[in-house]
Amino acid sequence: MKDDSSEPVENTDENPKELVLVLSPTVLRMGSVVIVCLILLTIYAKNIREFLIQESTSSLLLGIFLVSEVIQFFILIYNRLKLDFYLNTDPVIQDQDSLRLWKTVVQSNHKWERVGLVLLFVLSLPVGMLVGGKSGFVTVDMGIVFVVWVLHLVLNAWSGSSQDKMKELECSDETANAEYRRVCKAWGRQLSPDFKIEQDA
Repeated sequence: MKDDSSEPVENTDENPKELVLVLSPTVLRMGSVVIVCLILLTIYAKNIREFLIQESTSSLLLGIFLVSEVIQFFILIYNRLKLDFYLNTDPVIQDQDSLRLWKTVVQSNHKWERVGLVLLFVLSLPVGMLVGGKSGFVTVDMGIVFVVWVLHLVLNAWSGSSQDKMKELECSDETANAEYRRVCKAWGRQLSPDFKIEQDA
């Protein structure tokens, strides 16, 4: 009878297989290019920085200023069109539902208006003055800044006329009229007025 109690024979290979990592020539070439680029950037980083500061600062500042102003122009135009659409569709506040809709439109307008104010005081005004200080106040760049500021004032007045109309709507409901007057007063005087839209829901 065959004996099945024999122990398994362990593999005692004296030369175990080694893991060989093979890199393709393409990977090696790409790695070499990256290393060379990093070395060149390290060598010329100081010169590039000085070039940007000395030669392109005015143009860079002017670009930042123009981008900020374009965003503000879009905000002013968007607010004006949205208010005009409401004025054409709902010229009278008849009840609490129409008041709630009016509050929603006004609240959206106020939020975008605050975004525009942040851009104005954080970017447009300081960067515009830096453009003048860097390039001189009697230059083409400063002339562009001045023209854009004038256009900003015109658009702001154009958009503000619709806001004035939103504060002069007729209210046929006495309860809604009291709340309407309260919000109009807060909208014009407070930075973060409480529109109380959720409480009316």
